[in-house]
Amino acid sequence: MEIVAKSDRNISICESLTNLIHDPAVRYDTNTARAPANKNPSLFTNGKGLFFASALLLGNTIRERDPDFNYGIIVMPKHDENSDYISTTYGASVFGIPATAKNFHVSAVVLNAMNALSKDTVVYAFYDIVMKSQIADAQEDAKMIDLARETLYIDFEFINELDLLHAFRKAVTDKSPIVSQLDALISSAQDKLTKILEAYR
Repeated sequence: MEIVAKSDRNISICESLTNLIHDPAVRYDTNTARAPANKNPSLFTNGKGLFFASALLLGNTIRERDPDFNYGIIVMPKHDENSDYISTTYGASVFGIPATAKNFHVSAVVLNAMNALSKDTVVYAFYDIVMKSQIADAQEDAKMIDLARETLYIDFEFINELDLLHAFRKAVTDKSPIVSQLDALISSAQDKLTKILEAYR
């Protein structure tokens, strides 16, 4: 398995995001959606902002402050016309089996059972009842939630390697070129990934 972070597509996305968040029409906050500074979407609720990019949990916060405020949900935009929609997890817990586990097979069986048994409980209660009925209560919004779930992509490397992610984020926020930073980071990330994969052989 090879890390291909230094692709033309990734560079293009990085440049597009840099142009976006530094555009005068965009207000960018480095805090996450769970941070207090980002929990007051006043520009959006006052009708001065067309889009509010945040976590769905803030839908309830908006409705609590203004029950009459009407908004819709859309998935993150595609990079270009020929791209596929891709959504990623946000605020999700990532479970893995530690290398020090006494029995990898038993650990894997437990994780598999948790996944299988959650289908009719956790997934139904959270996804169908909360997300699709309470937060996305319009039919069009529910379709957007379905589209996000159907195109969900979980990066295996994310569990171990955050340096590359941080490098891209810093390049975007600082308006600095990403290409010069990648060679050393990719080499280090590739070494870590190789070590992870060795445990599975």
